[in-house]
Amino acid sequence: MAASIVPGQGLLEIFGPELSKGTNASTRDDTLHINLAPSFGALNKESIGKIDDDVKIMIAATLRVLRKIPAAERTWEKAVSALLQNPLIEQFDQPIDRTEYLSKEGTHWFKFSGSPDLAIVDEAVAWFDNLISDPEVLKSTTIDVKVTARIVAQTGATIVSLPDLLHKNERHEKTVVDLGVLEFPSTERPYLQVYRIQLDAFSSSERILGWQTDRNGITGRYSSRKFKPRPEFIHTLTPEVRVKALKEANDLFA
Repeated sequence: MAASIVPGQGLLEIFGPELSKGTNASTRDDTLHINLAPSFGALNKESIGKIDDDVKIMIAATLRVLRKIPAAERTWEKAVSALLQNPLIEQFDQPIDRTEYLSKEGTHWFKFSGSPDLAIVDEAVAWFDNLISDPEVLKSTTIDVKVTARIVAQTGATIVSLPDLLHKNERHEKTVVDLGVLEFPSTERPYLQVYRIQLDAFSSSERILGWQTDRNGITGRYSSRKFKPRPEFIHTLTPEVRVKALKEANDLFA
Protein backbone atom coordinates (compact mmCIF):
# COMPACT_ATOMS: atom_id res chain seq x y z
CA MET A 1 0.00 0.00 0.00
CA ALA A 2 1.16 3.53 -0.68
CA ALA A 3 1.88 6.08 2.03
CA SER A 4 -1.17 7.79 3.48
CA ILE A 5 -1.89 11.38 4.38
CA VAL A 6 -1.70 11.91 8.12
CA PRO A 7 -4.43 14.27 9.39
CA GLY A 8 -2.91 17.61 10.28
CA GLN A 9 0.24 16.98 8.24
CA GLY A 10 1.22 19.75 5.78
CA LEU A 11 1.87 19.18 2.08
CA LEU A 12 5.08 21.22 1.70
CA GLU A 13 7.33 18.24 2.39
CA ILE A 14 5.78 16.38 -0.55
CA PHE A 15 7.82 18.48 -2.96
CA GLY A 16 11.04 18.41 -0.97
CA PRO A 17 12.66 21.07 1.25
CA GLU A 18 14.57 22.71 -1.60
CA LEU A 19 11.41 24.24 -3.05
CA SER A 20 10.69 26.12 0.18
CA LYS A 21 14.00 27.97 0.34
CA GLY A 22 13.78 31.68 -0.36
CA THR A 23 10.07 31.51 -1.13
CA ASN A 24 6.80 32.54 0.43
CA ALA A 25 5.15 29.19 1.10
CA SER A 26 1.63 29.10 2.45
CA THR A 27 0.48 25.75 3.80
CA ARG A 28 -2.51 24.47 5.68
CA ASP A 29 -3.46 20.91 6.51
CA ASP A 30 -4.96 20.48 3.05
CA THR A 31 -3.37 23.11 0.80
CA LEU A 32 0.11 23.92 -0.51
CA HIS A 33 0.71 27.31 -2.15
CA ILE A 34 4.16 28.54 -3.22
CA ASN A 35 4.41 31.67 -5.35
CA LEU A 36 7.79 31.05 -6.99
CA ALA A 37 10.33 28.54 -5.72
CA PRO A 38 13.91 28.36 -7.03
CA SER A 39 15.05 24.99 -8.35
CA PHE A 40 18.77 24.72 -9.12
CA GLY A 41 18.80 21.17 -10.44
CA ALA A 42 22.34 20.28 -11.52
CA LEU A 43 23.59 23.85 -11.05
CA ASN A 44 26.05 24.15 -8.17
CA LYS A 45 29.30 25.85 -7.12
CA GLU A 46 31.38 23.70 -9.46
CA SER A 47 29.10 23.49 -12.49
CA ILE A 48 28.25 27.20 -12.70
CA GLY A 49 31.83 27.86 -13.75
CA LYS A 50 31.32 25.63 -16.81
CA ILE A 51 28.29 27.32 -18.32
CA ASP A 52 28.44 29.93 -21.08
CA ASP A 53 29.00 33.58 -20.10
CA ASP A 54 25.79 34.66 -21.86
CA VAL A 55 23.84 32.19 -19.72
CA LYS A 56 25.50 33.55 -16.58
CA ILE A 57 24.53 37.09 -17.57
CA MET A 58 20.97 35.85 -18.15
CA ILE A 59 20.95 34.44 -14.60
CA ALA A 60 22.21 37.72 -13.11
CA ALA A 61 19.71 39.78 -15.12
CA THR A 62 16.85 37.50 -14.08
CA LEU A 63 17.73 37.73 -10.40
CA ARG A 64 17.91 41.52 -10.61
CA VAL A 65 14.49 41.75 -12.24
CA LEU A 66 12.85 39.39 -9.77
CA ARG A 67 14.36 41.13 -6.75
CA LYS A 68 12.46 44.27 -7.77
CA ILE A 69 9.21 42.41 -7.06
CA PRO A 70 8.39 42.26 -3.31
CA ALA A 71 8.70 38.67 -2.11
CA ALA A 72 5.05 38.47 -1.06
CA GLU A 73 3.99 39.60 -4.55
CA ARG A 74 6.40 37.46 -6.54
CA THR A 75 3.76 35.33 -8.21
CA TRP A 76 4.21 33.15 -11.27
CA GLU A 77 2.28 35.65 -13.39
CA LYS A 78 4.38 38.63 -12.29
CA ALA A 79 7.59 36.69 -12.75
CA VAL A 80 6.67 35.75 -16.32
CA SER A 81 5.66 39.33 -17.07
CA ALA A 82 8.97 40.65 -15.72
CA LEU A 83 11.00 38.12 -17.73
CA LEU A 84 9.14 38.96 -20.93
CA GLN A 85 10.12 42.61 -20.47
CA ASN A 86 13.79 41.84 -19.86
CA PRO A 87 15.72 42.81 -23.04
CA LEU A 88 18.63 40.49 -22.22
CA ILE A 89 16.56 37.33 -22.54
CA GLU A 90 13.94 36.02 -24.96
CA GLN A 91 11.24 33.41 -24.85
CA PHE A 92 11.60 30.36 -27.07
CA ASP A 93 9.51 27.27 -27.75
CA GLN A 94 5.75 27.48 -27.65
CA PRO A 95 4.25 28.53 -24.31
CA ILE A 96 2.47 25.65 -22.63
CA ASP A 97 -0.91 26.04 -20.93
CA ARG A 98 -2.44 22.62 -20.43
CA THR A 99 -5.48 21.43 -18.48
CA GLU A 100 -6.34 17.82 -17.76
CA TYR A 101 -9.13 16.25 -15.71
CA LEU A 102 -9.07 13.09 -13.64
CA SER A 103 -12.81 12.63 -13.23
CA LYS A 104 -14.81 9.75 -11.80
CA GLU A 105 -18.54 9.20 -11.58
CA GLY A 106 -19.89 8.81 -8.07
CA THR A 107 -17.88 9.38 -4.92
CA HIS A 108 -16.37 6.01 -4.03
CA TRP A 109 -13.21 6.30 -6.19
CA PHE A 110 -11.70 9.02 -4.00
CA LYS A 111 -13.17 7.83 -0.68
CA PHE A 112 -11.02 5.45 1.32
CA SER A 113 -9.48 5.05 4.75
CA GLY A 114 -5.71 5.34 5.10
CA SER A 115 -3.89 4.63 1.83
CA PRO A 116 -5.44 4.73 -1.65
CA ASP A 117 -5.55 1.54 -3.70
CA LEU A 118 -2.47 1.01 -5.87
CA ALA A 119 -4.61 0.83 -9.02
CA ILE A 120 -5.94 4.30 -8.21
CA VAL A 121 -2.40 5.55 -7.66
CA ASP A 122 -1.18 4.05 -10.94
CA GLU A 123 -3.98 5.76 -12.86
CA ALA A 124 -3.23 9.06 -11.10
CA VAL A 125 0.49 8.76 -11.89
CA ALA A 126 -0.25 8.20 -15.60
CA TRP A 127 -2.66 11.15 -15.58
CA PHE A 128 -0.14 13.44 -13.88
CA ASP A 129 2.70 12.40 -16.19
CA ASN A 130 0.49 13.23 -19.16
CA LEU A 131 -0.42 16.60 -17.65
CA ILE A 132 3.23 17.63 -17.22
CA SER A 133 4.79 15.70 -20.13
CA ASP A 134 8.25 16.92 -19.12
CA PRO A 135 10.59 14.41 -17.38
CA GLU A 136 12.86 17.18 -16.11
CA VAL A 137 10.00 18.99 -14.39
CA LEU A 138 8.74 15.75 -12.84
CA LYS A 139 12.25 15.07 -11.59
CA SER A 140 12.76 18.54 -10.11
CA THR A 141 9.47 18.44 -8.19
CA THR A 142 10.25 14.93 -6.86
CA ILE A 143 6.72 13.84 -7.76
CA ASP A 144 6.79 10.04 -7.86
CA VAL A 145 4.35 7.21 -7.10
CA LYS A 146 4.55 7.81 -3.34
CA VAL A 147 3.98 11.54 -3.70
CA THR A 148 1.11 11.05 -6.13
CA ALA A 149 -0.51 8.65 -3.68
CA ARG A 150 -0.42 11.32 -1.02
CA ILE A 151 -1.85 13.93 -3.38
CA VAL A 152 -4.69 11.56 -4.32
CA ALA A 153 -5.29 10.85 -0.63
CA GLN A 154 -5.42 14.55 0.14
CA THR A 155 -7.74 15.11 -2.81
CA GLY A 156 -10.09 12.48 -1.42
CA ALA A 157 -10.03 14.12 1.99
CA THR A 158 -10.69 17.52 0.37
CA ILE A 159 -13.61 16.18 -1.67
CA VAL A 160 -15.18 14.74 1.46
CA SER A 161 -14.88 18.15 3.13
CA LEU A 162 -16.59 20.02 0.27
CA PRO A 163 -20.21 21.09 0.79
CA ASP A 164 -22.89 18.52 -0.02
CA LEU A 165 -24.40 18.79 -3.48
CA LEU A 166 -27.97 19.92 -2.97
CA HIS A 167 -28.94 21.32 -6.35
CA LYS A 168 -29.36 19.76 -9.78
CA ASN A 169 -26.43 21.67 -11.34
CA GLU A 170 -23.74 22.49 -8.85
CA ARG A 171 -19.95 22.44 -8.61
CA HIS A 172 -17.53 22.93 -5.74
CA GLU A 173 -13.78 23.26 -6.18
CA LYS A 174 -10.83 23.74 -3.86
CA THR A 175 -7.12 24.12 -4.60
CA VAL A 176 -4.92 21.36 -3.17
CA VAL A 177 -1.60 22.41 -4.78
CA ASP A 178 -0.55 25.68 -6.42
CA LEU A 179 3.18 25.64 -7.10
CA GLY A 180 5.29 28.07 -9.13
CA VAL A 181 8.93 27.19 -9.90
CA LEU A 182 11.89 28.99 -11.46
CA GLU A 183 14.21 26.33 -12.88
CA PHE A 184 17.77 27.63 -13.27
CA PRO A 185 19.99 26.74 -16.26
CA SER A 186 22.68 24.07 -16.20
CA THR A 187 25.33 22.81 -18.59
CA GLU A 188 22.78 20.33 -19.99
CA ARG A 189 19.85 22.81 -20.01
CA PRO A 190 21.25 26.26 -20.91
CA TYR A 191 17.94 28.06 -20.47
CA LEU A 192 15.57 29.31 -17.78
CA GLN A 193 12.21 27.65 -17.29
CA VAL A 194 9.32 29.04 -15.28
CA TYR A 195 6.43 26.70 -14.69
CA ARG A 196 3.30 26.38 -12.58
CA ILE A 197 1.40 23.32 -11.37
CA GLN A 198 -2.10 23.71 -9.96
CA LEU A 199 -4.23 20.82 -8.72
CA ASP A 200 -7.85 21.44 -7.71
CA ALA A 201 -10.18 18.90 -6.11
CA PHE A 202 -13.75 19.20 -7.41
CA SER A 203 -17.19 17.77 -6.80
CA SER A 204 -20.01 18.35 -9.29
CA SER A 205 -23.60 17.35 -9.91
CA GLU A 206 -25.59 17.54 -13.14
CA ARG A 207 -29.22 16.58 -13.68
CA ILE A 208 -30.55 15.97 -17.20
CA LEU A 209 -34.07 14.72 -17.89
CA GLY A 210 -34.47 13.55 -14.32
CA TRP A 211 -31.15 11.64 -14.19
CA GLN A 212 -28.53 13.01 -11.79
CA THR A 213 -24.81 12.38 -12.26
CA ASP A 214 -22.33 13.09 -9.49
CA ARG A 215 -18.66 13.37 -10.41
CA ASN A 216 -15.53 13.98 -8.36
CA GLY A 217 -11.93 14.40 -9.33
CA ILE A 218 -8.88 16.56 -9.88
CA THR A 219 -8.44 19.43 -12.31
CA GLY A 220 -4.76 19.72 -13.22
CA ARG A 221 -3.31 22.85 -14.82
CA TYR A 222 0.27 23.12 -16.06
CA SER A 223 1.90 26.21 -17.57
CA SER A 224 5.49 26.61 -18.71
CA ARG A 225 7.67 29.28 -20.32
CA LYS A 226 11.31 28.91 -21.43
CA PHE A 227 13.84 31.71 -21.85
CA LYS A 228 17.30 31.88 -23.41
CA PRO A 229 19.94 34.63 -23.62
CA ARG A 230 19.51 37.32 -26.28
CA PRO A 231 23.08 37.73 -27.60
CA GLU A 232 22.42 40.83 -29.72
CA PHE A 233 21.56 42.76 -26.54
CA ILE A 234 24.00 41.07 -24.16
CA HIS A 235 26.91 41.86 -26.44
CA THR A 236 26.11 45.58 -26.26
CA LEU A 237 26.84 45.64 -22.53
CA THR A 238 29.94 47.52 -21.46
CA PRO A 239 32.89 45.45 -20.19
CA GLU A 240 32.30 46.80 -16.67
CA VAL A 241 28.65 45.69 -16.66
CA ARG A 242 29.55 42.26 -18.05
CA VAL A 243 32.18 41.71 -15.36
CA LYS A 244 29.74 42.71 -12.64
CA ALA A 245 27.00 40.45 -13.99
CA LEU A 246 29.35 37.48 -14.32
CA LYS A 247 30.53 37.99 -10.74
CA GLU A 248 26.92 38.02 -9.51
CA ALA A 249 26.24 34.71 -11.24
CA ASN A 250 29.49 33.08 -10.08
CA ASP A 251 28.82 34.22 -6.50
CA LEU A 252 25.39 32.57 -6.49
CA PHE A 253 26.80 29.61 -4.56
CA ALA A 254 29.62 31.43 -2.77
